[in-house]
Amino acid sequence: LEVPEKLPMSRPADEWLKGWQGPERPEFIPGCVACLSGEQKLLVYSLERFLNLLDRRERA
Repeated sequence: LEVPEKLPMSRPADEWLKGWQGPERPEFIPGCVACLSGEQKLLVYSLERFLNLLDRRERA
């Protein structure tokens, strides 16, 4: 497995996710991102997107 080089975001995650209210899936606790940093919110956002992709794949 070749791991790609990690590239920094062009814009700070805090700014990019400042209006994001958090994940909407039932697996997550409501308001769970309220006290997280931008980088931490980005991880939760990515996890939610990944879970959504898995759900779509199962339905296909």
